[in-house]
Amino acid sequence: LFRLGDTIRLAADMFKLLVRIRYSSPLFRLARTADVVRQLTFFNTGPDQVPGVVAMTLTSADQLPPAGSGAPGSGVLDPGFKRVVVVFNASPLDQELGYPAGPASLQLHPLQAAFTQDPRTSSGCVADNGQRVLRLPPRTTGVFVERR
Repeated sequence: LFRLGDTIRLAADMFKLLVRIRYSSPLFRLARTADVVRQLTFFNTGPDQVPGVVAMTLTSADQLPPAGSGAPGSGVLDPGFKRVVVVFNASPLDQELGYPAGPASLQLHPLQAAFTQDPRTSSGCVADNGQRVLRLPPRTTGVFVERR
């Protein structure tokens, strides 16, 4: 059982984790509209979407086909990751979502994976490369990466 102070500290630590994850990849800071349009895609859309789940992929420019008038790889390059996949599970249920198109394999972001070792939390976010599904517990954000 957590005391209120412990809960507030945990929430603050989780917020700091998300800020550190944001700064771990330039893909979270796309400044030009053209880069956002080209490098950000949403999946879990359409009539078969899982309610309460928002899922997006940020793709390093060198992993995309050349733009119509741009050179191959024009846009924002990420030196560490080919892709970053973020899934927000706002629902009160565990959710399972198929992989987006593109990545060969995914793993939990290394900073988030390290945080799950904290005894105060158990993230439960899993990338199952065999079945090509992402699993998230209720009301959780999972950040997954395809490493270079």
